[in-house]
Amino acid sequence: PFSDPLIGGEVKELCIRTSVSTTDIMGKDGLCNEIQVCLCITEQCQLPPVKDAPALACFNVKCGGSFGSTEFPHGFFEESKIMKDTFWINYCLCSGCGINKMDQGLFSAQSKELCCRGSSNIEPPVIDGIFCSSVNYCLCSGCGINKMDQGLFSAQSKELCCRGSSNIEPPVIDGIFCSSVGTECCIYSECQMPPHKPNPTIALCTWRMNKEKASGPAQVEMK
Repeated sequence: PFSDPLIGGEVKELCIRTSVSTTDIMGKDGLCNEIQVCLCITEQCQLPPVKDAPALACFNVKCGGSFGSTEFPHGFFEESKIMKDTFWINYCLCSGCGINKMDQGLFSAQSKELCCRGSSNIEPPVIDGIFCSSVNYCLCSGCGINKMDQGLFSAQSKELCCRGSSNIEPPVIDGIFCSSVGTECCIYSECQMPPHKPNPTIALCTWRMNKEKASGPAQVEMK
């Protein structure tokens, strides 16, 4: 079934982690917003403006009250550290740039643009032994990187009325190299190397070279 979010993804490349997902076009944090911190520089923008954001500010002198009506977006940042502790060099209605106290890491960012939400931040280059990873999801399917704890290869599928699977196993099991068994309506087929015993060796239209009969391995395995 479809899930929420409809589209999503997350990537880790050494010390950089980035994520993206779909979201509501108009949420509690407005139509669009962006917050970015790089060293001592803070940039913030939100439309409609966030509550209590200054209408105008120049070198942290604020005037004009506030036209804000939306909530501060949840994520990496604390509202008080961004909106109150930042020394705003300039701020106009819904957007501004200022200097922070260097208490929010070297770099982090988050944004929302209509139905798309994303984030990026710095983290340790190796977490749980993982250097890089990538996961994405779109509507009903996705692709990602596992912990290499599920074997070299395996697959299973269902397409309408057909179900199948495939996996890797030891090349020789119970002395058998290759084998197959199948049924198509009223037709059975069987193949095995070395041959299954007892088998007819050669058979044609119910005539059997080897008269010894087996219990029908195909019927037994296919039940």
